[in-house]
Amino acid sequence: MPFKRYTELYSDAAQATVELLADADVHNGELSIGLSTREDVIKASAWRGIIDIKGVEREPPNGGWDWNALFKGQLKAPKRYCVSIRWNDCLCGILLGGISKGKDVVSIHYLETPPEMTPLSAQIVPVSVAFSAVLGSRVNASYLAVYGPNDAMTERLERDFGFEKITPYGYRHDGNAPLYRAVSDCCLLYTSDAADE
Repeated sequence: MPFKRYTELYSDAAQATVELLADADVHNGELSIGLSTREDVIKASAWRGIIDIKGVEREPPNGGWDWNALFKGQLKAPKRYCVSIRWNDCLCGILLGGISKGKDVVSIHYLETPPEMTPLSAQIVPVSVAFSAVLGSRVNASYLAVYGPNDAMTERLERDFGFEKITPYGYRHDGNAPLYRAVSDCCLLYTSDAADE
């Protein structure tokens, strides 16, 4: 699949996620998701070293990622993407993810929110999981994965989204083990929520 087709795939998945979350009453049209711009990356890189509203210094593994390097690294790799999540014009979150070689796994590698409160502070993880699930369903992936989550993120993904510490493809990284969840199960989270309301 040529680079342009991947770009279109990510943009289409972003738009479908926004529509899905609107149907589930997560927002009323203020949410937007799109491929990150250089300006988004510069803004996110400035979060490094800042003490956030919870008193946590933004240094890895608690954010503070080098977004300039991450963004540069994905520019020549079509199966990697950097996505920004906004509420109106406010950058509320940024994530770097990828599609595995065999398209069996859609993953989140890095995820960060601004150190100050935004209208979506509590929603960045659900929006990121929803985007990954939509993208995963579009490429017929079997799993969503979150690589190297910190302890707080691990707890939230397991508790709120049913991710598990399984290793269907082995594990060869330092740090926290990846968490996995079936794509089909994840898509049901949003469609059943919308149906229940």
